Parts: sequence; C-alpha cells; structure tokens
Amino acid sequence: MKLLTLTCLLLTPFAAQAAPLDKLPLSAGFYVTQGTSCAEASNATLTLVGGQTFNWPQQACAVQSIDQTGPTQYAVTMACEATADFPAETLSIKLEIPSEKAYGLSFEDEPPAMSSFCPQAEMPEPWRSNDLSSILK
Repeated sequence: MKLLTLTCLLLTPFAAQAAPLDKLPLSAGFYVTQGTSCAEASNATLTLVGGQTFNWPQQACAVQSIDQTGPTQYAVTMACEATADFPAETLSIKLEIPSEKAYGLSFEDEPPAMSSFCPQAEMPEPWRSNDLSSILK
C-alpha cells in the first residue's frame, strides 16, 4: 500500500508556477480596442505595441517583467513615463493573449479590455505614414 501511495504522489502533477518570459507573444504594431475598425482608429482607441513597450497616446510604458500564469494569461509589470497628464508610475497588469494578434488588458480583477491588431496600411493618417522602424525592432 505504501508503494502505491508513493507512486500516486510521484505521478500527481504539481501546481504550475508562474514562468518568467523575455517577451510577450504579440505581433508588434498597432492595436485598436474591440469594436473599432482599423480605419476608424483614434487616440482614444489606439495602442502601439513594440517588442517590450506599450505606447498609448497619453503615455509610454516599458515592460519590466513578464510572468506566464496560465496557457494564455500573463502578469506584466511596466514602468511608465511621466507626461503632462500622468505621473511616472509602475503598473501591474494582467494580459489575456488568445493569439499573437489580440490581447485583453485588465487591472486587478476587472474583465479584460480586448484589442486587436491592425496592419499599418489600414490605419488612418497620421498613423498610416508614421515610420515605426525604431519602435518595432
């Protein structure tokens, strides 16, 4: 009986620990909030996601740490620059990334605000013409 108990314990998977990552599995580029077409993007609906950055029209944030907490869930810490409207701050957010071209962002236990990738050619001006080469390396 002791051998059976020990075998069961050895074969029982342990709870998964958060796995730190170097980058998020997202395509770099423009994302708009759910319900907005790429052609109708505006400062209120737009985020520019780079390799380690999230740039909103009001504030730019650099990813400091990423922990994978589930198959498509991530806990992310970002350092955000001070602007005229916002102080410099460190944000802890949760991301749900169902594909490399969509994400949901939430704070605490709020439902995620979903955003989808937009090809730059489908964006309105001035975003369609912006040179993003330095941001999207």
